[in-house]
Amino acid sequence: MPRDEPSPAEKMAFLLDWLARAHPTSRVVLLRPLPTVLEERAAALQAAYEEVVAEHNAALAGGDPQDSGGGGGEDGGDEGSGGGAGGGSNDAARTAPLAGAAAGVLLASCGSELDPRDPELFIDGLHPTCEAYATILACIGELTAGLLGDDTSDSSADGCGGR
Repeated sequence: MPRDEPSPAEKMAFLLDWLARAHPTSRVVLLRPLPTVLEERAAALQAAYEEVVAEHNAALAGGDPQDSGGGGGEDGGDEGSGGGAGGGSNDAARTAPLAGAAAGVLLASCGSELDPRDPELFIDGLHPTCEAYATILACIGELTAGLLGDDTSDSSADGCGGR
């Protein structure tokens, strides 16, 4: 009889809780799940991740997840809110509360505006190409530079799969 496997969101909640215990002053940038051609599944996973991050940040702050309002890690971006390099410009502006926090999780939108039906960006509607990874990496570079107070991030994707 097969055992019940935890959902991806449950696994992420476990990892975030472990990280908070092992490294209590860590600030984490967690990427939203990338879009896929499996739209209903992707939307459910996005919502589950948002809930996990809100609960995690509220627990760290000693508050109610309903009161978190995104001000300690949830980027609050709706689908399509990302602009610039993979949604980085909107997320980067939202790193300020997390940058001042002792710990927390920023749920970043890097790559969420990519079209999974574009063969230049997704090999099969699920797996990103090097071009998509370059866009995502540029966004992550902006976010982490903002959190670290470094405005000289080099987020090149040289060497992606040897191409």
